[in-house]
Amino acid sequence: MLAAYEIGNAHPGGRRLTQELIKSLPITSTSSVLDPGCGRGETSIYLAENFHCHVSAIEQNKQMADLARKNFQENSVSIDLHIGNVESMPFKDKSFHYILAESITAFTNVKKTLLEYERVLKPTGILLMNEMTIEEELLDIEKDELTQFYGMKNLYTENDWKKKLAGAGFNTVEIIEGKTILQELEEYIPGEEDSSPPRIHLNKELEEMMAVHQELTLHFAEVLGYRVFRVTK
Repeated sequence: MLAAYEIGNAHPGGRRLTQELIKSLPITSTSSVLDPGCGRGETSIYLAENFHCHVSAIEQNKQMADLARKNFQENSVSIDLHIGNVESMPFKDKSFHYILAESITAFTNVKKTLLEYERVLKPTGILLMNEMTIEEELLDIEKDELTQFYGMKNLYTENDWKKKLAGAGFNTVEIIEGKTILQELEEYIPGEEDSSPPRIHLNKELEEMMAVHQELTLHFAEVLGYRVFRVTK
């Protein structure tokens, strides 16, 4: 759906949070940065244009990867783009100084993906993760409704994420931002974030999917949220 509508900055906090997170890192022109699940490539472009560092991006959805490649060409940036799965990435061990994962890990096999982040991150590197959380345990029927619609294996609390990160070999986990969807919606300023093309009506199935997504977002606005984790080995 996101690929069909060419939606960018779909993660919590949008472009504003992405730029704040990037600016918090001591990135230089010699840094290597990984953008897993890069989507249309907007984060990769921002990194390349503003820091002139080496950026690698990986995206599983071919339609999204094609959009990213087009955006890279139109913005005249050199980015190492791969079509592949973040659960098994084509990068050597200890390749990256920084990894910026934006609302991608929760939709994968979390154990495999976190182990991959640990593998490709340099010993002194930093992983920043912006990921979906639940603020309290849900009823099984509620959890099933969300996981089936979004294709997720599970939903995690902040403490669940900390345990998963520790299990993957990360020693230090810091929470640098966290909100519920309701708090995010209350603070949203219309027009500030949206850099995506105007949405067009493609077909009934996608329109229905978008409608269900919006309904779930509002229904679970006080229960679903996100955390930004700053993680080191």
